[in-house]
This record gives sequence, structure tokens and C-alpha cells, in this order.
Amino acid sequence: ASGTVINAAGGAIGPAAVVGIHAHAASGVYFKGSGVVSNAGTIDGVDLNGGGTITNAQGGSIDGSTGFFRFSGVEVAGDATVANAGVIQGLAMLSGSGVVTNQASGSIVSYSNGVSFGAPGTLANYGLISGMTGVVLEVARDTLINAGTIMGSQSVGNYLPGPGLAVAAVGGYLYNQSAGSLI
Repeated sequence: ASGTVINAAGGAIGPAAVVGIHAHAASGVYFKGSGVVSNAGTIDGVDLNGGGTITNAQGGSIDGSTGFFRFSGVEVAGDATVANAGVIQGLAMLSGSGVVTNQASGSIVSYSNGVSFGAPGTLANYGLISGMTGVVLEVARDTLINAGTIMGSQSVGNYLPGPGLAVAAVGGYLYNQSAGSLI
């Protein structure tokens, strides 16, 4: 089933909250179908199983780093549009095609990949993306437009020591604009 969630500033949605058609123990918001999520408060992870739209406003926080084996702040199985002006803690992963816009005030910070697409996608970054690998371009038609900062970490605690990559590209297009930094 599909649905809509609006979480206003000061609001909080934690794990296993009864949202949409099904409560999911690992995510604050889980839809079995497509969904629309607008957040200006705090949500412990968003999982849209049928695609949809996620808007995380400045001051909003979507945190997928809480709990055991949680890596995804935003996980979408299907086509999606994600607009972030706040903080997404944990991987932003789209299994379908889509568009992710990380605005100047936005940050996506992860222990694994910052942003990853499973089908052709477009990422426009004007803020900060950081992870073991900042961005993964896996499909020949992926596009990354960067006017912000994308960082690959040197290590993640004691678990994954070693060098990180700002961008790992199997294919696709990378446009690093004059204001962009790949570290």
C-alpha cells in the first residue's frame, strides 16, 4: 500500500513506529508500496519498498545508523526522488532509478557508501557526502554533478581499515564543477 508521512519540526519517529501499512522494526518509516515522506524533524530511517519521494528539510534528520547492522538512512526499492537539505546519517541507497539532490545545507554521512544507485540515477551534490566510498556509480548511465564536497574516509573504526574513495565508478558520467571537491 502507498501513503504519505509529514513529520514537522520537533517531531520524532522512532523504530517500529506504526507508519504506513506496516510497522518495520528497523526503520522509523516503512512503506510496503510507494510513499511520500516530508521531514523537518527526526526519523530513524526511511524504507520505501515501492519507490516514492523523500524530502528532508534543513534542520531535518534521517538517521539510519541506530540499531544493530543498520547502515541505510534512506533505502528505496523502486524509482525515487530524494531532496536533502538536512542530515541523512547512513547510506542513501536507491535500488531503482532516481534523482538525489543534496543541497548546500545537506549532508549524507555513512559508514559504508554515501550514495549508491542500483539502476541509472542522477546525483546533484551541493553539500557534503562522506563515507567509506562517498558515491558509487555502478551503471553506465549514472550521472554525478558535484559542486559540493565528496569524501572517502581512510577507515571506519577498527572494522574496515584502509583507504577510502571519494567516487567509485564502474561507468557513468562525473561532472566536478569549479566549486566541487573530491577528497
